[in-house]
Amino acid sequence: MGLAAGLVLGLAAAVTQSPLLLAVATRLRPLGTVFLNLLSMVVIPLVATALFSGVAGLGDLRRVGRLGIRTLGFFWATTLAAILIGFGLAALLLPLATITPQQQAALRRPRRRTPASSGAPRSRSPPARASSSI
Repeated sequence: MGLAAGLVLGLAAAVTQSPLLLAVATRLRPLGTVFLNLLSMVVIPLVATALFSGVAGLGDLRRVGRLGIRTLGFFWATTLAAILIGFGLAALLLPLATITPQQQAALRRPRRRTPASSGAPRSRSPPARASSSI
C-alpha cells in the first residue's frame, strides 16, 4: 500500500510539477531510500543463507556436487539476468531524464568545505579514561 502511494505521489509530483507535491515527495525521499537499503540488507543475506543451507542440508557429498553446481549455476544466471535487465532499463530510461543548465552548473560548482571535511587531521587516539586506584 505504501509502495503504491509513493508511486502515485511521485508520478503526480513529476507530471503536475506542483510545488506542494514536489516538496512532499522531496521530504519523503529519504524514507524510501532507507526502506530500499534495509530491504537489500535483509534480502541478499536471506537468499544466500537459504541457498547454502539447502545445499549443505543434502548430506551426501556426491549428491551435493552435482546439485550444488546446478544450484550455483542457476543462482549466477539469475543474478546476471537481473544485472543485465537493470543496465538495459537504465540505458533506456536515463536519457529521458534531462538535466537543465542550472542543474549542470550547480553540479560543477565546488562544494563548500565543512569543518569535518576541511582536511585537518583528526585525532585517532581514544578518549582519556578516568583512573581509579583502589
